[in-house]
Amino acid sequence: MFNASCEVQQCVLESPELSACLMRLLCSQCGWDAGEAAKSFCDYCGGMMDVSYDLSSVVLHNSSNPYKRFREILPVRHGDHYPSDAAYTPVVHAQSLGALIGLDHLYLKDETKNPTGSTKDRMAGVSLPYLNERGVTAFCTSSTGNSSTAYARAIARFPHMRMFLFTAERFQHRVQHTDSPNIVHFVLRGATFTEAFEYAGQFASLNGLHSERGFFNPGRRRPENGLDRSQRTDPSTHRLVRSGCIQCHGCVRHLDGGQAAGNIAARTPPAASALRATAKLLADGARLE
Repeated sequence: MFNASCEVQQCVLESPELSACLMRLLCSQCGWDAGEAAKSFCDYCGGMMDVSYDLSSVVLHNSSNPYKRFREILPVRHGDHYPSDAAYTPVVHAQSLGALIGLDHLYLKDETKNPTGSTKDRMAGVSLPYLNERGVTAFCTSSTGNSSTAYARAIARFPHMRMFLFTAERFQHRVQHTDSPNIVHFVLRGATFTEAFEYAGQFASLNGLHSERGFFNPGRRRPENGLDRSQRTDPSTHRLVRSGCIQCHGCVRHLDGGQAAGNIAARTPPAASALRATAKLLADGARLE
């Protein structure tokens, strides 16, 4: 629940201290305040929980680490466990692709420069501190690869936490992690991604564990939608940063351009058009820049 009417202040000095951010976890339907609990859904009406910030008091800090720069609009009160070595990822001006589809300011965000090669490192860098701060020491989650790989790397900073990971068998090869006491990995034979997600929730309920809930987890959703944004404000700039869109030069080679474009066409027509055009360009051996 960002208040777009408030202007965010710019701080020109690097501050080594990570101040507590002014935020509350509220139900998006009835406004119930979850306090310090880790909640994805409202206890009263079942609405999805979201984070509300007092943007009149927010300061963006001058830092080369995006977690420090945006720490006051991330759902963690104390920044001690954010990655200390995080950096911004490059934005590439895709002039050839932009000219093909009529966009002069088309930029591709290369999230392969993150530690595990995807944008999910941003999510894990916030979601784990979020869960830890709210008293979660063991949680269940499901993934087709990128999220779980990012979680597996990030959880090493939290030796007291434990992740119970559920993966459909067809995605097992995409989950990359070393053996660790922090991780218990279940591979479900014959299951779909949706069934793995549902079983993770059932296992959590039966064993008194926290169900991470993927997109519905506020600690995951906020950094995926906002962290490490470009400083460009040109309204004609179209940036494609989510998992189903163009994140880099190489990953689109592994996508079915038509199917992926169809999935996002209703929400982001420029992204769908760019994805179709990119798939065709790459199939023809063209460069994006």
